[in-house]
Amino acid sequence: MTERLDVYNPNASMEIAAVLRRLMLNPWLVAGRDDEQIATIRRHEKVIKDTFSRLGWQITIARDFVRLRKTAPPAHLSSSGLRAAAHTWMFLIAAGAERLRPLERLGAIAVAAHEAAATAGVPVTGDITERRALLAGLRELYDRGVLEEKDGNSDDYAASDDPEVLVAIHHQRLLHLIANFSLTDPLDDPHTFLSDLRRENDDMRRMRRRVLDEAVIHTIELDPDEADWLRRRAGDRDSRALAAAFALYRERREEGLAWVVPAESFRYPRELGPQVLPGVGTVAQAALDLCDLVAAGGDAVEGWTGWRQVTYAQVTEILAELAATNPAWAAEDAANPHLLASKIKALLVPLNLLHVDGTWKFSPATGRWKSRPAPPRARTERAPIDRTASDQPQETLL
Repeated sequence: MTERLDVYNPNASMEIAAVLRRLMLNPWLVAGRDDEQIATIRRHEKVIKDTFSRLGWQITIARDFVRLRKTAPPAHLSSSGLRAAAHTWMFLIAAGAERLRPLERLGAIAVAAHEAAATAGVPVTGDITERRALLAGLRELYDRGVLEEKDGNSDDYAASDDPEVLVAIHHQRLLHLIANFSLTDPLDDPHTFLSDLRRENDDMRRMRRRVLDEAVIHTIELDPDEADWLRRRAGDRDSRALAAAFALYRERREEGLAWVVPAESFRYPRELGPQVLPGVGTVAQAALDLCDLVAAGGDAVEGWTGWRQVTYAQVTEILAELAATNPAWAAEDAANPHLLASKIKALLVPLNLLHVDGTWKFSPATGRWKSRPAPPRARTERAPIDRTASDQPQETLL
């Protein structure tokens, strides 16, 4: 059943909904890059703060940046692609930069990060792998607006300890880098530490966060309290108001729940996040074709209503057969079904449409998209027009 939720609050305009969704995808907005969105937030500050307060999240609206302090989605749904080493160096750079001047050479920032690593007991090798990880962490801080490349090219650090690069350090923004905290020592009990950062004890608030953070929620993934919320509270007044603020509508089925963005609410798929399905390109098309074939011929998963599963060997076999009949696919992917399978996994897992645990289990939500349309017919040559018989019917290609 699909239920369209009308926006009953006149302040919950499409403009506000767009900036709310933007903050869900990018909790950092900085002056000079996101001026239009920041201006919208300032115009509707009270409504936006009230909306996020329903979720237990806080938003900081400063002079030159906006920071939404939200919980992270489950680790297995994370689509950041940031490797553990790069993430480590991001925080080491931040720790070292805290005591540096507002404008500093990149080499000095790297030295401070190495000193922070020594204090934290992180091994420092100085090899090219470490340099690339440090640069990846540095770019994450650039994206957040915590650091800003003012002069030079930071990539030069891969070949030089002290390249001609100047970096601005925004110390006030550094204070907002860590959105959540835990009283557990991450070195003694990392599992509990990470669980504390993501856990919300209030069932209703936790589930509202999930329907906004996750593409789809499946009934089989819920504990008894969460399942009870899904049965009785998914359509209550507060949930409807929250969905209306984000300009979403509800799709509720036996297998689960999703809050969906209407097609008229965005111009480009990239506005919805880094992972888009249906999409363009070989990987997105192969993923849809694979989902169709598994839905038709895969095995049922015991206890998982609507799910279908295949083995990894079957996945690569299907992809090899599809590649043979799709000459327009990228040559690299068509020639290597194992590589293509890894890319499809990286696309579908963050969308919560695929579980891989021995077999590949495909969500019933993959059936909500139409199969690929048939290729266009080949053009035929238009018959020449006989000007001497213009009064006779002519065959034309419409």
